Amino acid sequence: MESQENRLGVSVAEAGRMIGVSRRLVEGYISTGRLPSRKLGSRRIVLVRDLTRFLQTDQPSASLAKRKNALAEENTPSRRHGREQA
Repeated sequence: MESQENRLGVSVAEAGRMIGVSRRLVEGYISTGRLPSRKLGSRRIVLVRDLTRFLQTDQPSASLAKRKNALAEENTPSRRHGREQA
């Protein structure tokens, strides 16, 4: 079997093993557009260079994003004065 350093692309399951997460989590990153992938016949392939770029960028957790959104919503003018605008 060819070593992963020489491979251009890997399966979704292999991508998960390479970065230490589940296949389902990688599928979630792909479905939300955070991790690019390609279809090759019936298989979905993640390019190793895309996986490397993905790891090099800041990947905030979903819970952090939810907290930031909640804070932003609390600080809107209509919320701060106890009124909601239609």
